[in-house]
Amino acid sequence: MDCEELRKWITLCIFCLTCIYCDLAVGQIITIGGVFPEEMSQEHKALHHAIGSLRTRNNTISPPAPQMTLYVENVKITDSFILGKSMCEMFDKGAYLIVGVSSSTSLPTIKAYSNKFNIPYITSSLSGTGLLSNESDYQLYLRPSPIPVLVELITRAKWAEFHYVYDEMEGLYRLEHLLEVANIEPITINPIHIRDFDNISPILSKIEASEVHNIVLDTSTLWRTNTVLKKAQVYGPITTSVYNFIVLDFDLNHLDFTDRKYDRLRITGLSMVNEHHPAHSDFMEAWNEVKEKKYPRNPIDYFAFESALTYDAVQLIVETFKSMQEDGVDIANEVLKCEAHRDTSPWSYGDTLISYLKQASVYNGLTGQLEFDDLGRRKNYFVDIIKLGSDPVSGNHRFEKDGTWDSSSPERFAIGRDGSIVEPVDTVLNRTLIISTILSRPYYMLKKNADDFEDEQDKYEGYCVDLMKEIAKYMDISYKFKLVSDGNYGSMNKSGRWNGMVGELIDGEADMVVAPLTITSEREQFVEFSTPFMNLGISILIKKPANKKPGVFSFLHPLSHEIWMCIVFSYVGVSVVLFLVSRFSPYEWHTVDAPPPMFGDSGDRQEMANDFGIFNSLWFSLGAFMQQGCDISPRLVYWCAVLLRSFAGR
Repeated sequence: MDCEELRKWITLCIFCLTCIYCDLAVGQIITIGGVFPEEMSQEHKALHHAIGSLRTRNNTISPPAPQMTLYVENVKITDSFILGKSMCEMFDKGAYLIVGVSSSTSLPTIKAYSNKFNIPYITSSLSGTGLLSNESDYQLYLRPSPIPVLVELITRAKWAEFHYVYDEMEGLYRLEHLLEVANIEPITINPIHIRDFDNISPILSKIEASEVHNIVLDTSTLWRTNTVLKKAQVYGPITTSVYNFIVLDFDLNHLDFTDRKYDRLRITGLSMVNEHHPAHSDFMEAWNEVKEKKYPRNPIDYFAFESALTYDAVQLIVETFKSMQEDGVDIANEVLKCEAHRDTSPWSYGDTLISYLKQASVYNGLTGQLEFDDLGRRKNYFVDIIKLGSDPVSGNHRFEKDGTWDSSSPERFAIGRDGSIVEPVDTVLNRTLIISTILSRPYYMLKKNADDFEDEQDKYEGYCVDLMKEIAKYMDISYKFKLVSDGNYGSMNKSGRWNGMVGELIDGEADMVVAPLTITSEREQFVEFSTPFMNLGISILIKKPANKKPGVFSFLHPLSHEIWMCIVFSYVGVSVVLFLVSRFSPYEWHTVDAPPPMFGDSGDRQEMANDFGIFNSLWFSLGAFMQQGCDISPRLVYWCAVLLRSFAGR
């Protein structure tokens, strides 16, 4: 081999190694699906902008981030059929995961497809509500729940009663979540559902008549929030009193209050979007440019909270695939045909991807730090508490940061405006709950080796013990069981007092009852029951009939032999009576032409005839029985009606 040939081989090897390095640097091309309604154009644009920014940064950073391709479907998410079809089309395109929005009506469909095919679904909607299951599924919820923050705000404000105003089912689920996780008794909550935002004066009148000036406002859009606050500002009775509002809309700080007088309204809100983040100004510049061209009717001129969550979803995906590359984990793309083949196996790498997604962290997102627990819900995040104040110079109203709520602290403390730590509040999140129960196998029973345990709580076992362990793990609470003192389940005596576990719950001796307690209408008037974990009832068991092939006389099976014999005898008896009556009745006889004579007699002759012979009588009765009628009918109408009525009665 001469020097020239050796030089060519060395050049070829260097070129191959360079190609291999470039291929490893670029990494896999990740296909992402997107599900957005047509009216949510900013969320769609945020997803595109985040991926475009990622491609731009790949030219300046080393090693480059994974490349992404996007396939978006604009669908009506409330239509389960169209939504399912769109998700199937994304599976056909080879999507690794899907980013989009969801609602209370679409979430069951999304979970069904996502769990069936092991495709992760990252949503910016539906924070921790009653809709979310306690199982580890393939969904990630970027939007944190505002309920823990609301509990602290209510407790610190020492509200004894307040109105919970909502407009959609999601608001009702959040109210249910509030009642489940917060021990805010003896606070009274008055739910109010707004159906018509063009006429909310009756609701404002109802609030004014109640003389309760504390309101939690939970509306689905910022426009509806603005409508309620604007009309409350000009509503006569409210403007003469001081009203306290806690608004759960994370975009509240984008409302313009400069031209309004809110001296009588104390408004507190929540915020999470970091407006000083470099990506914030970059996106707003791109959004304002595309808004004028493609979406001139879109009223959103700010970086909405759900759009920021969608933007952060891309950062989460990037960090996830970086971690997988560092660990040497490679996933193969599989095209799933969910419509053409119902027996298609789920994606074999879905468990790996969702596991890495839940373990990934984004420390500098637009909405702060992104981390998730085993259930796919957000943890270790901060929420800014904002309050409406007035500028001392201009007098205009504007929102100012009043504090920060930290979800990572065991006490859920708040950091005040001056940085000082505010004392923790007394909720179920930081105290030990007393659980009243009763000895009943197999729900709560003494262990066989109970004497081997020193702790009283470890001496018992059963279904209720296991159930409470899972609830405590999910809600992050502490508890201890307490056997009911009188050994009763709970009944009302003549004086109107309750005994047993129900009595301890009403008297405040216990926070909860976990036991095989029957739900009755009388008990429901005094205590709140959860969904039952077991349903009992009286059932009737019969032997499963053997399948038989139908025979010629199968039509006789519906009736017994005796009934069929009575029908036959009635049929023959009515026919015979009809025959005899027609014989004796002169109205049934009439003259007819006699047949020609046999021996050439040319004279015309007539003879008497009767249509109701025995065969015609049988035929007439059969026609009446079958309700089909007959060509002949009796002239004696009265007797015919009597016979047919007797026939029908038989």
